Amino acid sequence: KGDASSWKAYIDILPESYSQHPLMWDNEDFKYMAILEAKVELTRTTLEEDYERIKSTLFAEFPDEFPLSHFTLERYIWAYLTVTTRAWAVTNGQGQLEMTLVPLADMLNHKVGNGEGGMNFDNSRFIINATTTYAPGEQVYDSYGPKTNFQLLSEYGFLPETNPANGAVVSMQLNSQNIVHQHAIPMLKASDPNYNQIKVTMYEVPQNLLRICRITALKFSELKELDNIIAYKAISLENEFKAFRIAVGALISAINQYPTQEEEEALLASPDVTDRQKLTIRVRVGEKQVLERQIETIKILWQKILLDGELLGGVAI
Repeated sequence: KGDASSWKAYIDILPESYSQHPLMWDNEDFKYMAILEAKVELTRTTLEEDYERIKSTLFAEFPDEFPLSHFTLERYIWAYLTVTTRAWAVTNGQGQLEMTLVPLADMLNHKVGNGEGGMNFDNSRFIINATTTYAPGEQVYDSYGPKTNFQLLSEYGFLPETNPANGAVVSMQLNSQNIVHQHAIPMLKASDPNYNQIKVTMYEVPQNLLRICRITALKFSELKELDNIIAYKAISLENEFKAFRIAVGALISAINQYPTQEEEEALLASPDVTDRQKLTIRVRVGEKQVLERQIETIKILWQKILLDGELLGGVAI
């Protein structure tokens, strides 16, 4: 409808491009983070396939309403990024989650600790509650949720200076030939098909990591305790000791996949490394710090067990 559209004022303030989003990066920008490149390539392929499907159906059926000179792949990607970088997942009247654009509210930048937007109790209005006092003229923030640096960069195209919600992923494989593991695997998959890709965060106890490590340490004679372990309960001092050792070993193994601190600092200081490449290096540095902190967390937990005389969850030794 152009100027006659009731949404013109909103559309006019939307970004003309999303050049800083990884979806718009060049291949060289991913030099130091292959996993981000793989995610972006998958998204690009999916978008291209979706566009071709729409072009061969909707656009072909209504060529006057959807001229290909205007409804291009580039504009389709722009529309995709407009939604995915600005929309909220809100619950509609049928109790279903749907992506929703909220004009004006979607102009706020992210800052950890600020209020997250959402519908009020009767779904009559969208609300963002301030969690601090703002002075006149001061920038107002909201929160995009407790997202890791990788999520913020890959989904929105930016990195915060600090992020207490930052996290990393630890891979743990159970042995499908092990009788105990054969019982555990379907139970874990039922709640999370990617149970073996374990997210650990900066300041939280790594409950999912400890759970799978308890299963790894579980003896066949203890199989009756599997339900308790699935429910995140410690079962014995012996199992807990082994599980903690396995967890530390998994964290160290994950840390060893990253470059050294000296190597990362040299890259960040190099004039030959682009700003986009430095963003990916900062993600790596942050993930490694999370893994290192988790080792310290497990050490503190073990000391607490020995001092208090009880396992996590209050089970007496």
